[in-house]
Amino acid sequence: MIGPTAVFAFPNLWDVAYKNHIDVYRAIDKVQLVGNELIAATKGSTVELVQLMRALTSINVTSMSDVLILTGNGRGTGAMKVARSMYEVSVTAEYLEKNPNEADPLFGLCSCHCLAAVAPHRKGFSQ
Repeated sequence: MIGPTAVFAFPNLWDVAYKNHIDVYRAIDKVQLVGNELIAATKGSTVELVQLMRALTSINVTSMSDVLILTGNGRGTGAMKVARSMYEVSVTAEYLEKNPNEADPLFGLCSCHCLAAVAPHRKGFSQ
């Protein structure tokens, strides 16, 4: 007797979603390309703020793929959670760009997982 089959994805949804939202998917591809170019262009930088921004960019580029995977498999609520995290990472990056001297207090106050992920990149920041 064959047991139940596990279903982790909805391939029937993939083509329909892509056809219905092709412009969105193409725009996301372009944004990811730019993000990856920024990550590559700043790879050797020793400037701490650049390293931090590079890490935040990397988090959002990866998260963009996560959103696509979730929405492409009918998991819009999960995708919204990831997208919210992306928004928070973007706001953090914008704030740090305008206030680079505020990195230390921000790390001390923030407990969100996205900043914990970049903690290894903060080697020059005071503790």
